[in-house]
Amino acid sequence: MDETQKERRKRQLREATARWRAKNQDKVKAYAKAHRAANLDEMRRLDRETKKRWYAANKEEARTRAAAYAAKNPEQARVRTAEWRKANPDRVKELAKAGHDKRKENWTEFLEYERARYHKNPTEKLRQQQVYRSDPSFRPRAREYHREYRKLHPEFTAIKNASRKAARLNATPPWCDLDAVALIYRKARQLTIDTGIAHEVDHIVPLCSKHVCGLHIPQNLQILTRNENRRKHNKLIHAETGNTS
Repeated sequence: MDETQKERRKRQLREATARWRAKNQDKVKAYAKAHRAANLDEMRRLDRETKKRWYAANKEEARTRAAAYAAKNPEQARVRTAEWRKANPDRVKELAKAGHDKRKENWTEFLEYERARYHKNPTEKLRQQQVYRSDPSFRPRAREYHREYRKLHPEFTAIKNASRKAARLNATPPWCDLDAVALIYRKARQLTIDTGIAHEVDHIVPLCSKHVCGLHIPQNLQILTRNENRRKHNKLIHAETGNTS
């Protein structure tokens, strides 16, 4: 299709502009620099929007570039991350919650990933932990975190206390499936949330009693309401007779 006179004129102007810019690169750069300095806020806003559009269209490449930069410039990356976290506390909380929810949904895969990452370079992992824990603010932050965590997840405190008691009594055999034990405690917690009635995990055969001592294993655990567990106390209920001993 033949171009119209107006289209031809526009093409000629573009070509003439391109030739002038090629011959006067220094002037073009100086003008661009002066224009940016005079409209800095607007130019930065446009830059951010451009970067957002590019990131949305090239997420994998952006992550690869960020990882490569962090590996090449670890100190600068840490400084930039710290500054960003300080300037965006709400976004940090939002990302932390999203990450926590994702780990809960894919807990098994997350554990495998963490194990592989640790065994890939355990020396570096230990060094990072030592640097992190040497921060004077680490202990008070850790205490506050664990206090809040225990409030939100009492089942983990129950798991820890039961494991400590079982270890003291030498009641946890090496072949015990600890993941299955933890699952029972989580089920008890979920029943408490769903029903509004406190549920607890009980040892069918008590760990330590006058007549018999059981093991801290999944096969010896059952979920009872708190009232039922208090009534049973440290007794063995015989399945056939219903009597206690």
